[in-house]
Amino acid sequence: MHRFALWRLLAGPGRFGMFFLGSTLTNIGTWAQNFAAVLLVYRLTGSTTQVGLVSVAQFAAPILLVRWTGAVADRVDRRLTIIVCQLLGAAATLVLVVASATGTVTPALVLAVTLVLGVFLAFQTPAQLALVPLLVTPAQLDSAFSLNGAQFNLARAVAPVLAGLLVGSFGFTVVFALNTVTFLLYLLAILLVRPAPQERPASRPRLLATLETVRRTRYVTTLLAVAFVVSGATDAAVTLGPALGVTLAGDDGAAGSIMTAFAGGAALAAIGLASWVERFRRRLPAAILVQALGLAGVALAPSLPVALVAVAVMGSAFILGVNRALSLIQQRVPAVALGRVMALFAVCVATSKPVFALADGFLSDRLGPRWAVAALAATAVVTGTLLWRQGTAADQASASAAGAPVTAPAPADRAAAVGQGIAPAD
Repeated sequence: MHRFALWRLLAGPGRFGMFFLGSTLTNIGTWAQNFAAVLLVYRLTGSTTQVGLVSVAQFAAPILLVRWTGAVADRVDRRLTIIVCQLLGAAATLVLVVASATGTVTPALVLAVTLVLGVFLAFQTPAQLALVPLLVTPAQLDSAFSLNGAQFNLARAVAPVLAGLLVGSFGFTVVFALNTVTFLLYLLAILLVRPAPQERPASRPRLLATLETVRRTRYVTTLLAVAFVVSGATDAAVTLGPALGVTLAGDDGAAGSIMTAFAGGAALAAIGLASWVERFRRRLPAAILVQALGLAGVALAPSLPVALVAVAVMGSAFILGVNRALSLIQQRVPAVALGRVMALFAVCVATSKPVFALADGFLSDRLGPRWAVAALAATAVVTGTLLWRQGTAADQASASAAGAPVTAPAPADRAAAVGQGIAPAD
């Protein structure tokens, strides 16, 4: 991204820069605590089943509470929703700080606090995603989501390393205290942003009405499905990371390098490529096909260094693809329903993790991790090709109706063409 464009984005009237900084800090704190919680439960119980329950507690709430989380994001001031969630999150984490410092922490307490934090996060996520368009101009939306995705992935890569160092040097209490502080820092950042006025529904939103809005809005169902696939395909760097490390380097510890390469590729794409790829008309299907190329490179890599390059390509394509899908959804959904659709988006991303993890684990156990990654590549190829052909068919239908050569709609007519289903989704 050009430095002047980046400055305009971060220092604009909505103060997106404050939002970006606060979100980065709280994500680092949250992922550090997630890692510490898993490690603490394992040390207390020695049970991987208990550890699995902690992971379930982290991500179950967005799925179970989708009926209410999106409605709150649309009916209640989104900034206020985030502030309340940060306050309650800080209070919940403080319980762990006290219990850890006094030596009274138990696996049940860690699980309970993790579940409570998951509930707060379930309400915060759609409000946070729907707040972004109120902080930036429509032309800056893709770049804003790219930066937001970059900091999230960097936090996910850096936080476990930071948490490991802090636990080893000072113990679990410091990690939990760090998360408490980052909750409050994000709260302060949200108090300083200046969002545009929020449109709100006249009546109480209902989930069935939201699903009907999605069904009737051109391409949004397709885009939600694309987000599911693009997000799930990243499992090559998560669930399959340890097995790939053993296959490529004889050490499951190489999974850390794989995650770092993925996060690095995502950050590079968000900062250096987001504005460049905006000139390409069909960048969403192109990003999915590049993601497939990166996955194929991992499956065929003869060594770990080659695999790390392919993983970085996969991470770059992932961040560009998922953020483009998110931006397109935001452009098509009525403002009064945006929070509810963002809740559905969060559900698609959340459910993709266990679905793909189970499928990948099954294939890897029976055929090896390379075949599991190859299956992910094939899924991405099919998705990207279908999306590309959908756009081509729409172009040809438009040209045939007009009796003119196949050309892209003029920029001024683009929004109207997409809304009528004449132009492709991307």
